[in-house]
Amino acid sequence: FTGDSRQLLIVRAQRFLTSPSPMFSLSYILYGGHTFIETAAFLTIFPKGAYPTESSEEKKFIKDVGKDEGPKIKNRKRVHALALGSLAIMGASTLLRGKVDTVEGLWTSVALGFFHVGASVLDAFAPKVTYVVHYPFAFGFVLHVVMRARQ
Repeated sequence: FTGDSRQLLIVRAQRFLTSPSPMFSLSYILYGGHTFIETAAFLTIFPKGAYPTESSEEKKFIKDVGKDEGPKIKNRKRVHALALGSLAIMGASTLLRGKVDTVEGLWTSVALGFFHVGASVLDAFAPKVTYVVHYPFAFGFVLHVVMRARQ
């Protein structure tokens, strides 16, 4: 960190901790949590091309399909990880520039909400798949959009 960026971080932390608006604090917690989770997911999935929740049966299947299909399956998972990394960058850039409670933040929440609502709907109908993490983010980003749009 440079002196300017350190000072900016301190000012943002003070603003967050002393904000009279509860939505300001909650929205920053939402964006911070989202950035953390999506970054962790990217860092977990991308290097191996595998989900940490894969069963031994799934790993055996990928190994058994051989040279042709195994790398394709791993590559699809890496592409998914890149998408999660992109979501993390979108949220982080809005958060770190202090734009969460602006029109820019509203549109970022629309995009992030669209993804998480869609993922929640898909998860709800997918057999044996439950990524519970999508539900609170879907709710949070939709709530952020509704609250900001009313102002």
